[in-house]
Amino acid sequence: MNLSVAASLLLRVTTTSRRSYFLPPVQFRPSSSSSWNALTTPATTACRLSRTYYPDTIYSRRESLDIGLTWKPITTSFESTIRLFGSSPDNGGEAGKEKAIMVERNTKTGDLIPLLAVEWRQSIERVEEGAGTVSASALEQAMQRTIPLLLKENSSDGASAVPFLCRYRVDVVAPLTTQQVHALRDKVERHESLHSKRTRALDALWESSALSSSAASSSPQPTSSKKELEKRMLVCTSPTQLDELYAPFKPPSKGSLAERIASAHPDVVELMDRLWRGEAGYRTKELSKLMFASKKASDVGTMSLRDCAINVLATQLAANPLIHDVMMDIVQRECILSTTGIVSTEKKTNTKKTTASKTTSSSNKSSSRDKKKDLTNSKYKGYFDFNSKAAHLRDHQVLAIRRGVQNKELKMSMNVANADYIKRRMKAVLVEKVFGESLAGEFQQHAAIRSLFLEAIDDAWSRLLKRRSTTAVWREVCEKAERRAIAGFCENVQSALMSPPQPKPTPILAMDPGLGAGTKIALLSSHGALLESSRALTTVQFLGSKKQTAVSTLVDLLKIVKDGDRSSSQEGSETVDGTPVVVALGNGHGSDESRSLIEEASAKCGIPVDIQLVNEAGASVWSVTKSAEQEFPGVPPAAIGAVSIGRRIQDPMNELVKVPPKSLGLGMYQHDLNEKELETKLSHASVDAVATVGVDGNSCSLELLRNVPGLMGKAKVAEGIVSMRPIKGRNDLKTVKGLGAKTFENCAAFIRLRPSDCKEDILDSTRVHPESYPLVHWILKKLKTDLEGLSSSMTSLDEEKKKRLISDAAKSFDLTTSRVENVMSLLLESVTCNDPRLEMAANAAIRLTPVQQSLELCSPVATSLASDLSSLKDACPVKNVVGTVRNVIDFGAFVDIGGESNGLIH
Repeated sequence: MNLSVAASLLLRVTTTSRRSYFLPPVQFRPSSSSSWNALTTPATTACRLSRTYYPDTIYSRRESLDIGLTWKPITTSFESTIRLFGSSPDNGGEAGKEKAIMVERNTKTGDLIPLLAVEWRQSIERVEEGAGTVSASALEQAMQRTIPLLLKENSSDGASAVPFLCRYRVDVVAPLTTQQVHALRDKVERHESLHSKRTRALDALWESSALSSSAASSSPQPTSSKKELEKRMLVCTSPTQLDELYAPFKPPSKGSLAERIASAHPDVVELMDRLWRGEAGYRTKELSKLMFASKKASDVGTMSLRDCAINVLATQLAANPLIHDVMMDIVQRECILSTTGIVSTEKKTNTKKTTASKTTSSSNKSSSRDKKKDLTNSKYKGYFDFNSKAAHLRDHQVLAIRRGVQNKELKMSMNVANADYIKRRMKAVLVEKVFGESLAGEFQQHAAIRSLFLEAIDDAWSRLLKRRSTTAVWREVCEKAERRAIAGFCENVQSALMSPPQPKPTPILAMDPGLGAGTKIALLSSHGALLESSRALTTVQFLGSKKQTAVSTLVDLLKIVKDGDRSSSQEGSETVDGTPVVVALGNGHGSDESRSLIEEASAKCGIPVDIQLVNEAGASVWSVTKSAEQEFPGVPPAAIGAVSIGRRIQDPMNELVKVPPKSLGLGMYQHDLNEKELETKLSHASVDAVATVGVDGNSCSLELLRNVPGLMGKAKVAEGIVSMRPIKGRNDLKTVKGLGAKTFENCAAFIRLRPSDCKEDILDSTRVHPESYPLVHWILKKLKTDLEGLSSSMTSLDEEKKKRLISDAAKSFDLTTSRVENVMSLLLESVTCNDPRLEMAANAAIRLTPVQQSLELCSPVATSLASDLSSLKDACPVKNVVGTVRNVIDFGAFVDIGGESNGLIH
């Protein structure tokens, strides 16, 4: 066979599951004249042969015979690699014979980057809709550059951390924003996790497509729907969506209706396949004879042959992506969700424990009373007669309804009012887009065929699509509500971690309030350690006759803290005496009583106090951990909780990272969210906050070190860094066991040293990454300055000289100018900037200046009102009060006004 002309071969495919089927004819267009036999290889070396295949595409041969036969597509698209098992002429390898091939479909994320960038672009754009206008091509190119850096499959040491990319690979990710890189990272992680499931789904789709295509060499039905379906599977990041795409192609389970029809009436299945493809070979008479002339029952229960045919067609209709899209678009807009309350059956059962004569009267009355009581007391009573379009549901409503259904207190139903309209649209799409010209003509001309398809549409909707679509809508609504709830949770956690520390650290009297067990008190130095006093940890009992003793104890403790403040001050006691003692008061049970005690003690001894209400959520969780026990051996956990409360004022980040984020109470319906995804996202939020500030490699806590980019989930590596202290330079990190090249790249720039600790390079104290040290030394040499004089040297440069310096640096180190500019910006920030948290607080204070006067007119809620809700209700409206926002959710904000219960602003 001469390959100088295009040849058409019928290829048999053997999948990894060893199933064999036929691919549609493939055209080969060789780039040079040669014979097929000259290119065949004996079966013993056939595994070395490979080529790239895509349906309905013409392929050309590349000259790479040294490694085998390679075929490259002329058109570019997502591809499948197929290994061609050649045969020698002696065992059936002559021209035109079938060639057995093994499909190795490229379903890994790294193989699909161009396609993923195109298909994910719009969703990434929506992350930052107000961030400015960026062209589609620029965004796609940035995504193509960024995705490989986020792939775990590209490195045995893990993917690049988002904080590292956004700070030290700006030239790669631009114009993507930080939030967009986060969203892209999430998509990549979900896509990678679906690799095995996606492969199974594509195998099922291709087997279905190949089997149907092998029966006819030319089908008038367009193949675009199959390509579209495969593309959706390849780019899908939702397991639920992938299951929905995969469902129509799953092999029928043993004993199912589809399996019984296929077994009992294969001729009906074959005829419906031919009808669906619009094959010209079938005859209308044959169709009529098989299904209309004979009225006898089939072998499948009581179904007639016509019912079997309708069932087969309905299944094919439900699997078509074009019909699915139209149907889902309508259902998403028109689906109505209804909920009703469920009365507890236990109370009904208990009322029947009476004599038979009393059952007919008293039991019915008792049941009605129980029912009324249930409806009145249930926290889901707002949903006992609830109706809303699914598209209009708020996130908290979705999560509340889902919890009520799971707790069996609500019954939910979903209906679509415009079912007839959906069927009409399905019919229109079927004729206009799905059918080829031949079948569309048959549909219009022959009433029998038209009737058959219309009944199949009814069956597809009522039996398959209605339940499938409403379930998909509910799942999608729940997934969106979960994602937004998790995003809000992460924002709140990040805001809490980024709370500013004390500008000037001072000793603190920390109070963990309590009633029966008393108030636990911890006296902390300006650095968070316990003061050197036998009373540094004290429990004060104040109920009943013990109140005056408690006040006297607090007076002594205030004096101890004041003396500690004098000893730690470098300015002398004259400036310290007038400053108040900072009191960190937990907002738990007994907070109001503890506030009254410390105020009374302050008035008695004349030492002013600055009482700051602290959210104590999670303090008790950390107090029972191993790290707390190691820091305070032999100390009761209840006393350790007071230490955590005080440290949250001195350095919120350093203390809050010790507590699991879920224990901070900053989210909405957190116990109903996907636990694994919530934990992952909260960990990422903590890492982002720590990366913004950085850590001191020689003094930070182990918990803070675990949240450095690149070290998340690598507890042993973090412990290794702690054990090797003192660190003399960043290069010392490379000697830690388990800290590979990628981990060092991710974490090195965020672990900094004090200038006095830098024994190798002073740049170890800056935000500059070690990979850029040669560049920075070159710049400093050109400017003839050091770090201290860098700011003034850069200020003295005019724009022309600065551009020339950047251009020369880029050429000398083979870098982009944007990379050089970023390094110089980080260097200047290291020299001129303070703690980012303090800068954020200062900027916030500037924005508050216009309303500062009105804030000064506000005062805390009176203790008598804050501790008694009924008194507060009677006193309303209460105006000009001060509160602390503790939690922000989609329907409002919870504000701590000083009592046990928070107020809700909505």
